[in-house]
Amino acid sequence: MNLANLKGSIRAAQYSAGPRAHAWIETMRWVPSARRAADARSPWSGTAPAQAPVRVLIAPANFAGQAHAWASALTSARPDIVAQTWTHTGTAGFDFPSTHRTPRESAGLSRAWQREVFDDVSRHFTHVMLESGRPLFGRLFGFEVLAEAEALRERGVNVSMLWHGTDIRRPLVEREHNPASPFWDAHKKGHIRALEARAQRNGHIAAAWDGPQFFTTPDLAEHVPHGTWVPVVVPQSPWRELDAPPWVAPLRVLHLPSNPWIKNSAPLRAAAAAAPDVAWNFAARMPSAEVPAAVEGADVVADQFGLHLYGVAAVEAMHAGRAVVSLAGAPLRDAVQRFTGEDLPVAACEASQVPELITQWQADGSQARELAERGREFAARWHTGTQTAERLVEAWGLDD
Repeated sequence: MNLANLKGSIRAAQYSAGPRAHAWIETMRWVPSARRAADARSPWSGTAPAQAPVRVLIAPANFAGQAHAWASALTSARPDIVAQTWTHTGTAGFDFPSTHRTPRESAGLSRAWQREVFDDVSRHFTHVMLESGRPLFGRLFGFEVLAEAEALRERGVNVSMLWHGTDIRRPLVEREHNPASPFWDAHKKGHIRALEARAQRNGHIAAAWDGPQFFTTPDLAEHVPHGTWVPVVVPQSPWRELDAPPWVAPLRVLHLPSNPWIKNSAPLRAAAAAAPDVAWNFAARMPSAEVPAAVEGADVVADQFGLHLYGVAAVEAMHAGRAVVSLAGAPLRDAVQRFTGEDLPVAACEASQVPELITQWQADGSQARELAERGREFAARWHTGTQTAERLVEAWGLDD
């Protein structure tokens, strides 16, 4: 077993641990590094709650800035709602907006510190949305999200769960009907075991929680059967202000994977090597502020070819009027049709088929242009925040 697989197997065992063992493992993980958060204070220390009757907190992950985007959508949609985000930040990853930030090492701070934060959250907010099965209050409740949720509920807070993707998508379930799934990768067995164990643990949390639950990508309906799909939110600016693509050969194809393994980039690279008449751009990971310029330099965005989903990157491309190509097979298309009553405006194909599709579009660009236009309209209807706010408000019973 190589080192990476060994580490993955260890993480899998940690995720599978019972409550007492899990609390001990997390304590040993975070307490030694808590000194890095020694200066941290409760974000609400010494402040009064907002005057709005509905006060929402979304925490602690803020993946792809979605928690902040949802909070903004809620605050814009209703004058009686004020929503905030609280992100537990690490030293790596993208930098997305958040109302409040606390170093993730604060998980190892004292129970007295965690109690102060818990009291502040209970006093300041009427609704708390817990992301990805991640605890907010460290050792106070033994790093157990369900215990935190119940404690907040006892204080009169409406608690809901939010799932983003790999936090609850079980690899062994997902790959059953997906030959292109990265979860077949024999070189990643340890990592896949860890993802499966985490998803199973979070699946138990989801099954046990009787309050509202939400998920961000349509494919997660299989993994959160009692949840509500709430679309990702992507502001139209700056995407709609980008120059329109010229749609002339050679078409410019951008592939910008946040995770090349999950997005199955290797087969696309191999296929592209045999199609030199296309202007391929396999861009390296870059700060989010640089992504619009990369998209502006493309006619087509080749999103991902490992899982049946579409997310923030695909919606950004739709807003920008670019044609999107992705795996997007029947499981995804059926889910989108069920949730929206519309066809997903994404060209569906496997990675090996992308060059053939682009070659067809270079001969006749009308299909690509029509797809891009439908994508722009779809993104405007479903992913600018209005639908998101409406679904959250309805699930919380605030639409009366």
